[in-house]
Amino acid sequence: MYSVCLPSRKTLYRLQAERLRKLEELAFKATGKNASIPYIMTSEQTKEPTLEFFSKHDYFGLEKENLIVFEQQMLPCFTFDGKIIMEKLYKLAMAPDGNGGLYRALAEQNILSDMERRGIKYIHVYCVDNILVKMADPVFVGYCVDKGAECGAKVVEKAEFESGLKYHIAKKKIPFLDENGRYVTPEKPNGIKMEKFVFDVFEFTQKFVIWEVLREDEFSPLKNADGAEKDTPSTARHALYSLHQRQILQAGGKFVDDEGVLIPLIPSSATGNGNRANSNGNGETCDTKHDSQKSYLKYEAPFICEISPLVSYAGEGLEELVKGKKFCPPLLLRSKQEEMDSRNMTDANLA
Repeated sequence: MYSVCLPSRKTLYRLQAERLRKLEELAFKATGKNASIPYIMTSEQTKEPTLEFFSKHDYFGLEKENLIVFEQQMLPCFTFDGKIIMEKLYKLAMAPDGNGGLYRALAEQNILSDMERRGIKYIHVYCVDNILVKMADPVFVGYCVDKGAECGAKVVEKAEFESGLKYHIAKKKIPFLDENGRYVTPEKPNGIKMEKFVFDVFEFTQKFVIWEVLREDEFSPLKNADGAEKDTPSTARHALYSLHQRQILQAGGKFVDDEGVLIPLIPSSATGNGNRANSNGNGETCDTKHDSQKSYLKYEAPFICEISPLVSYAGEGLEELVKGKKFCPPLLLRSKQEEMDSRNMTDANLA
């Protein structure tokens, strides 16, 4: 539901819903078959707000009956010395059991039965906070199927290397009832939330495959507020701008400033690996000696460039729209329907 302040004002949920719609369109053109079955796992606190949000926005064009929302389980919270935290006099402080709670929820919420009834053979699990996520990526899913994998995972090269993995304790700020019966909202972490992780099952898989992708193409999570070092609304927004710039350049479009001077590719501040910032998105490295790749000090961050998911799922189909054309930022490339809706809204406001 969160917005990172894109020109379109689209939220993460809307971006992802529209990517699914575009993928459905591409799949239908390729196979003549329809497929539209997104499942959303929420917590006890977020289920109703999620349903209300989708309903308010007419499910962003998805079929209402095909949008399945289910709850993960809750686990008790503990103090650092192992005591149970009370939220109310007769109620334990509870927290969602992590993304690894997916497996238990699939069974207990009858989601597996629903999938079987619908004839679903494969599922793609992702986290909603990744602005670059390619849901149901046909290349990744196809690779897993081709290899006969029971389970597969997309990975990116680590931005920071460690000598080994360390145990992680999820220390959180947990509201509680103090000894005087008063409800307290702590200003610093006061307890531990128990969580499971989606990758906890990997060790039980007989046939497991890995699909490595470029961080700047597919991974820019939103974890923190602006002002933090990484994973903020600004880094997520810049990552999307940078990706869309590269897609337009690859499709034959060019960017110029208000004086007509060619603008180079401005790497995203979220790429992490400076050497990969000049990747063209196809696993190849662009020639940094080329004029279009030289430093351009006027732009300290990627300039505004957004492509609607309804125009392109992952860069496909852009040539007919941008090849041989020059664009002066900011650029918002929308579908014909979106352009029409925007004009109608403007006309209505003027009336």
